[in-house]
Amino acid sequence: MEAATDYRKCKRFYHNSTILLEDEHKGSFAYGKICNMSGAGMFFVTEFAFRPGTQVRFRLGNPPFKSCPNEFCGIVKWCKDTGDEDGSDYAFGVGVEFC
Repeated sequence: MEAATDYRKCKRFYHNSTILLEDEHKGSFAYGKICNMSGAGMFFVTEFAFRPGTQVRFRLGNPPFKSCPNEFCGIVKWCKDTGDEDGSDYAFGVGVEFC
């Protein structure tokens, strides 16, 4: 059996960090946790659902690299209910593409 090929543009880096999210249109804030990120975007979990197309700004509590900025802007590409299977406070998984 062959391994599945990953067709992503950029390599993903798994990183565990708390982030502060801001919906730029509503001005509302939420906390989340990064699961992985790449040069093109990131996947994080949060307690709030974000509509695809929403522009968000987020600040990393612990950037993965010294040269990495701690503030980003992105567009939500997808948001899925995680089912809260592990009992965490984060009910939604969100995929964001950097602006």
